[in-house]
Amino acid sequence: MILTIHPSHDHNDMSPADLIIFVHNVVVQMNANVATFSDPTVATSALTTCVDDLELKNKAYVDNPKKFSAMDGSKKALLKLVNKENKYIDTVADGEGAIIDLSGFHKTSAESTPTKKPTNAVIKDMHSSGKGNFYVQVNAQGLCTYMFIVCALDATVVFAGHQVSVNKGPMNTYTDTHPFADMHNLPSGDYKLIIVVINRAGMSNPTSPTTISVP
Repeated sequence: MILTIHPSHDHNDMSPADLIIFVHNVVVQMNANVATFSDPTVATSALTTCVDDLELKNKAYVDNPKKFSAMDGSKKALLKLVNKENKYIDTVADGEGAIIDLSGFHKTSAESTPTKKPTNAVIKDMHSSGKGNFYVQVNAQGLCTYMFIVCALDATVVFAGHQVSVNKGPMNTYTDTHPFADMHNLPSGDYKLIIVVINRAGMSNPTSPTTISVP
């Protein structure tokens, strides 16, 4: 079976040093092919600024491991931008591997392998991103749909097949084929976050409820 090709999310698992090399190449490739990528979600200049910041902070971390927090924060900020750009490339390429190659992103395989039920999502980053906004990123698992469920702390979440419901509202769900959710316009307060991953073989077990605080 031939699968639709997408930009890979392998950058999310790269070391800081490998991520720096990767993003610099993406910037070079996108600038060289600006006719194809004429309206990027994230300007290549913004990617350059962010990757340069990571390069400086990673060097400082290598020299002094106590500076891990600053390096890690810079890496997470860069990955957020790269994931947004990945989504843009996916839209422009529309399954054309040659176009993905022009962007500098790696691409997924066009050949299918037996599908296994996805494993539980693992949160790799989450943070508030302005009033009413919250960002969550999980591990990528190939061709999957990621469902992020946000509800009241005392709500009971019930799963039946691929359907989800709660015994009291409100409930917000965010679904995407990309392993992150950029949530907007949430009322300020504390919520319960549960994540499931879905593919052709079924649904992962839901994550244990995590409390998030939206400013």
